[in-house]
Amino acid sequence: MIFDIEDHFNINLPNEDTDFDGGTVGQLVEAIERQLAQKTSE
Repeated sequence: MIFDIEDHFNINLPNEDTDFDGGTVGQLVEAIERQLAQKTSE
């Protein structure tokens, strides 16, 4: 699923941003939003 998200948004989620064992969907959304914000600021 993470690979599909990365492909769809053309981003790369760092491992430290994605806690697959104890993370929540909200945390995943926050990580995606951070990556998208960085992408648009470049």
